[in-house]
Amino acid sequence: MNVKPVTCNLFKSLVGMLPPLSFSEGPWIAGGAARKLWEHKTWITGDVDVFFQDWAQFRQWQADFCKAPVS
Repeated sequence: MNVKPVTCNLFKSLVGMLPPLSFSEGPWIAGGAARKLWEHKTWITGDVDVFFQDWAQFRQWQADFCKAPVS
């Protein structure tokens, strides 16, 4: 597997808000955003799609996210 460092701090923050990413169990970041990062293209003008394995995984993330302190 090829791995590149992510240099975009905003994207790092976004990923930091998600549960740990997993190829087998999700959540997953859609290919368009991942491709833009891989190719060092700007993605700020677009969106980032995140897919959760199931409703339960999303609801758990949502509950955790809503409890997080605002900085």
